[in-house]
Amino acid sequence: MKVKFITCSGVNETTDIPALIALALEFPIAEFGVQISGEKCHYGSERFKWINDLARYAEQQHIMLNMAFHVNRSWAEGCGQNHVTHALRDLLDLRDYNGDAFSKRVQLNFKIGREKAPDEEKMTRFIQSIRPRRCILSHNSSNEELIHHLHNNGVVFDSLYDESFGEGIVPEQRKAPAYTYITQGYAGGISPGNVYQTMNDIYKNWLHSPNSAGVWIDAEGMLKGEDGHIDLEKCRVYLRNALNWRIEHWHDA
Repeated sequence: MKVKFITCSGVNETTDIPALIALALEFPIAEFGVQISGEKCHYGSERFKWINDLARYAEQQHIMLNMAFHVNRSWAEGCGQNHVTHALRDLLDLRDYNGDAFSKRVQLNFKIGREKAPDEEKMTRFIQSIRPRRCILSHNSSNEELIHHLHNNGVVFDSLYDESFGEGIVPEQRKAPAYTYITQGYAGGISPGNVYQTMNDIYKNWLHSPNSAGVWIDAEGMLKGEDGHIDLEKCRVYLRNALNWRIEHWHDA
């Protein structure tokens, strides 16, 4: 089972930028997800400024970060209609020091029934417009039919299993991979303390899978401190425990 990313979601304007950069250098496999929406990340917001400050700092230090934009609410709905607001476009246009996109992946946090259902053709155009970045789509019971249809039509994306859809609930069982050639991820109740066992549980479902694209895990709620914001020391323990599993199972990659 090839582990491609170990994702820490929830970094934001309360996260110290030099400390985040130091953590990224310590764990090159780490990906950092920032939640963005028109409500939280509009022009003039602290989050919009922080993302730009982070990109500028990384550029000055000649450091490439594995950053993922997790797009929510009206912005996620808009991407499903291939409508991108000016503020989101400016964020998507941010670049690393070498000219690559600052955000390496873009996750659309829509759930059909909660958000407006995407227009398949228009969403396909959006996904194509952000290449070579991968778009992450949530694979759950509400979205499953659409995602299968996109996949069958040759649309390339990454797929995230999180049936609780951001509520941090551990599922009764981690799903077996539904696809052969795309990267698939797992979220829901993953913590520094249970990440090793979680990866064992995922591995059992991948033992007989022909998938060659790889897997990632994504934690957020269990990485927060008492102040409700991400705790980089908890991230460090989570990353170390997950990396230990990867190192011990290198022969299974």
